[in-house]
Amino acid sequence: MAPAMPGVYRPRHPERTVLYRVLFHYFDSFLVDYESRFEKEYGFFWQIIKQVVERYLDCGEERLLMLSCRTRGFVPPVMPSALRSRASG
Repeated sequence: MAPAMPGVYRPRHPERTVLYRVLFHYFDSFLVDYESRFEKEYGFFWQIIKQVVERYLDCGEERLLMLSCRTRGFVPPVMPSALRSRASG
């Protein structure tokens, strides 16, 4: 592979990543099973997670960010910082 040249756009291919393939193949079944298998231990399912994953799968450009090690949610990077801090705390 040739080294990256500054200023040259190199398209990303998220569909080639393990994360994309796992979400593409298993996220729907995860959603179906969440309430019966995971809700008691981890709490209700945040709809923002579904929205972010669906956007990621649609265009492959959304970045998933963990809020912190103590939380169970994702926040899209475009969400205003005030909402991000409320979601994490």
